[in-house]
Amino acid sequence: MLGLATALTLALLTTADPTGLPSSPPAQVPAATDADILAEVREGMQATDSDGFMAALAASFPDDYAAFEQRLIDEIKAGTLDQTTATSMSAEFSSAIVSRHLDRVVQAGTEDLLRLSSARMALMEALQQGHAAACHEFVEAGLAPDRTNELGLIPQQAMARLSRAVIGIISQPPQGVTHPEPPPEVWEQIGRRYAESGGDPGWLTALFGNQNYAGQSHGERCANAVLWETAVNGAAPEVRAYYISALYVVPPAPAVAAP
Repeated sequence: MLGLATALTLALLTTADPTGLPSSPPAQVPAATDADILAEVREGMQATDSDGFMAALAASFPDDYAAFEQRLIDEIKAGTLDQTTATSMSAEFSSAIVSRHLDRVVQAGTEDLLRLSSARMALMEALQQGHAAACHEFVEAGLAPDRTNELGLIPQQAMARLSRAVIGIISQPPQGVTHPEPPPEVWEQIGRRYAESGGDPGWLTALFGNQNYAGQSHGERCANAVLWETAVNGAAPEVRAYYISALYVVPPAPAVAAP
């Protein structure tokens, strides 16, 4: 994606003649137009978007995506776009789109939420293989953007599938479905299933009580996270749908006292 910008920079450099004589005037290189740079950007995106995630965003939110591409063009023209910046910009763009439409996930139909639940479980299983810290962080507090850059190919592909499932929901008109919270005895049953499979009740208490996880390694916390998600996935479809929808509820902003 940076090939055009690099080529332009090199073309504008004047190289001294090794004989010490004045060098010939450099050939005039026509300035690249925004259309030229955009073609290069799209070529680079297509080459790296093996899972079709960005293509799905472009198809679902064309106006937002066009503005994102323009930002990339501006960065290239300013000479400030590198791989780290491009990755950060892509993450910020996709996060902003999802955040703006979280209510559509909360009110999605059961079948859509079950697909999202399955994709979430697949990601957990992928993270369990060599990414214990990311595995438990995903359940406990969500993955930080810089953590995703550390993941291997298989977890990144699983994350892309989860993201595409979310995009598939938010690209639809709001469905307005309400998912009632299951009664306490349902959660007690899920908790028993979790404990009977080897889950640590202390980890679960910390998860729902916003407490720390003192004394537990990354591997232990990951194992507990997977056991919990597995227990939830063994519940009835309407329970799974409620659980997933509740994960995407944005908590209300704290009240600010008037001065």
